[in-house]
Amino acid sequence: MARNSKHYFDNEAVEALLTRYVQGACTDIVLRDEIMAHAIPLIRNVILSSGHHKLLQYHHGSNVDDLFAVAWAQLEKTLYKFEPGRAKVFSLWTQITYTCCLAYIKKETRDAINFRKWRDGHPAPLFEKRKKPDFYAVMAELRETVPEEYREMVDALVEIYEEEAQPWIGIIKKLGQRGYSRNVAREFLAHLRTLDGNRF
Repeated sequence: MARNSKHYFDNEAVEALLTRYVQGACTDIVLRDEIMAHAIPLIRNVILSSGHHKLLQYHHGSNVDDLFAVAWAQLEKTLYKFEPGRAKVFSLWTQITYTCCLAYIKKETRDAINFRKWRDGHPAPLFEKRKKPDFYAVMAELRETVPEEYREMVDALVEIYEEEAQPWIGIIKKLGQRGYSRNVAREFLAHLRTLDGNRF
């Protein structure tokens, strides 16, 4: 952060412009733009010299440009509060820029962390595709683990999977068409869910 305000603007000249702007009820857009033009080098230097742009760890945009835009908007909002003789414009703008950038960094970091926590608490595939287990491998494993009376029904599931466009819709009815009663089909499916509810 530079110590000499002459590197950026003539403090007294900018204060004179600000005084005119405030006395004019802050309605002169041309005068406002002229005042804000003096803030450009100061804002950029505060951001770069403080290293604030390096603190946006979770940010994917242009850190310097985003911080600049935030600080610029905040400075513009405070122009009407200027009181001649109360504080040097250079010191005031430097403090506002510094504080505004820190607040933005904290918010962005907090939002990113909260988003990660929220995302991690929700199942795929909201944010990433979950690799599904191979159907035939699961059925082969299942055939070895279910009671003997259910093994033929595992084979029936494979047949339905291969023949039907939407095999799991109306599965009890489809098993019934292969000679299994509704009660037996329900017991079989209930048994599968007790084995691994996430896979079956």
